[in-house]
Amino acid sequence: MSTPSTAQPRLGDAHRAWRWMGWLSLALALAGIGDWILAWFPLHFGSAEWEFGTVVSTFAGLPLITVGLAGLLGSAAARGVRWQVVFAGIALLLLALWILAASVIFLLDVPVALGAVQGVARIGILKAIAKTGLMAALFFTTYLAIGVAALRFASRLKRG
Repeated sequence: MSTPSTAQPRLGDAHRAWRWMGWLSLALALAGIGDWILAWFPLHFGSAEWEFGTVVSTFAGLPLITVGLAGLLGSAAARGVRWQVVFAGIALLLLALWILAASVIFLLDVPVALGAVQGVARIGILKAIAKTGLMAALFFTTYLAIGVAALRFASRLKRG
């Protein structure tokens, strides 16, 4: 039995914890990306119904990918792993560009979607438009800001 003066305090292992967080976050990000791939393929560009539905469903999946990328970026920044910070920053900027492109497709399909429904079904379309517009604005702004911040942070990290 040890005396209080010789007992060692239990310390956590922050490096290991952040590494685990990175692996779990990678799984979340890949699950979200897998959903996106399944939603977009096979491609049916030119079909307003397909474009509208696909953009709405993939925007609804942004939170899962965002949580995954946030964990990856946090893990990389906490451990000082420059290449992973750069990777996450570039991924966020590419997603911001994707949101812009998908928003253009979506906005071109809104009149078609509104013209295709009447009555109660129109309320569902209006909700989908509002939700997708809100998510586009929030996630585009966030991805752009954090992507730029991550690349700036990475430039201050030691190479290696």
